[in-house]
This record gives sequence, structure tokens and C-alpha cells, in this order.
Amino acid sequence: AFRRTLEVAAARQVPLEWEARLGEAAFEEIKKQKTLIDDPELTRQLQQMAEPLLTSISDRRWQYRLHLARSSDPNAFALPGGVIVVHTGLILEARRPEEVLGVLAHEIAHVTQQHGMRSLINRAGLVLLIQAAVGDVQGLMGFLVESGAFLLTQSHSRDHEREADETGWQYLVDAGLDPSGMLDFFRRIKELEEKSVIGAMPTILSTHPATDHRIAWLEAKWEKEPKKDGFKSPPIDFQVFKERVKKADAS
Repeated sequence: AFRRTLEVAAARQVPLEWEARLGEAAFEEIKKQKTLIDDPELTRQLQQMAEPLLTSISDRRWQYRLHLARSSDPNAFALPGGVIVVHTGLILEARRPEEVLGVLAHEIAHVTQQHGMRSLINRAGLVLLIQAAVGDVQGLMGFLVESGAFLLTQSHSRDHEREADETGWQYLVDAGLDPSGMLDFFRRIKELEEKSVIGAMPTILSTHPATDHRIAWLEAKWEKEPKKDGFKSPPIDFQVFKERVKKADAS
């Protein structure tokens, strides 16, 4: 708990422009590994779908930039600073837009809770952590510059995944969006895993683990939600959007 407190405090001391630069550097590497779909209209529609969620988040420190990448993995991932990459497989496997928004809320929470930064910082020695937590970030900055590539090979810890589920769920509720979309999509992932349609890789780019325990935890959250209907509809014709993504994915 003490180390976690230091980790959170140290992450807060890192200037936002450094965090953004780290994320952008990682994104440049990802562009060499993945095919991004260069369709401004598709990107606009993706951003439009996410807008009710993004505008309801009170923490305004980050600007979110959404990108579509060609991949059959039903997944998305976030980088420090607010870059979020959505796989075409996520859109094509989702049965309704609330499922995509559930995944996006989870990814946005990784950004706002600074999980990527905290994972990097956690690799630093205790002395650097303590120095950064009290405001002396020079040693930590040097470490981060050298460790940026680590962002591409890490997987989020179980605690970070739980925190992203919890925080993301609250973002959906605050936005007036149906949070059960998050639960439904994890169920869908489990269904696909059981059919061996997708496999798991232990990196930030891989499918998030959709264990029975995690699904049960989200089911319990849904049971406790006082509101079960009357949610906002995402401002997009999802089936038309899916068809356009399908064409772009195949081209």
C-alpha cells in the first residue's frame, strides 16, 4: 500500500507534456506494427460515438485522440497522454454501441488513473520514487526516457484492470450511458475465447482477460445499480458505422 501511494504521488508529479510525449513515442512505434485506417469520416464517427462519455469526465487534464487499427482482435488500448487505439475487431464483434463504449470507458480510466505511467514508475528504484513523490522528478524523468519502450510490452496488473473497470463503470453511469454494455462485451469476449476464436497475449496490446471472476464482479455491480433503463442513446447509427468499418477493414 505504501509503494502504491508513492507510485500514485510520483505519477502526479510528472508534467503532462512528458506523459503525452511518452505516449506519442509509443504510438509512433505502434504505427510500425499496426495498420491504422486513414478514413477521416470513420474517425469522426468514432469520436462522435465517444463524445457523451468524454464530455462527462470531470478530469480534464488529457485530450483523447481515437484511432482505428485493422485487427481482428476485439480490443482497444490506451497510451499515456490520451491516445486510444480501437481495433476494427472490437467494432465488428460488438452487438451494440454501448459495448464499445464500455471498453472505451475502461481504456479512458487507464489514462486518468495513469496506469501506464504508474507501471513505468513502479519499475524505478524506491529512492527515485520517494524523490518524485516529494517533487524532485529529475531522476525519474531520466528513467522514463530510457524506459518508454517498456510501455509496449507491459500488461496491466490485476489491480489496475479492476480499477479501470470500477472507474470506467462510474464514467458510464455519470454520462447517463448504459454501463451493462461493459459487462455484455466481457461476456462476448469469454464466448469467443471458449470457441478459440481469439487467443491471449500478455501485453498491453492483447485482449484483456475476461475471467469468470471479473464477469461475476461486473454482474454484481449491475445488480446494485438503481437505474436499469432510460439511458442515453449514443449519437450514431451503429449498424451503418459497423458496415463502413467492415468495408474499410476489408479494403
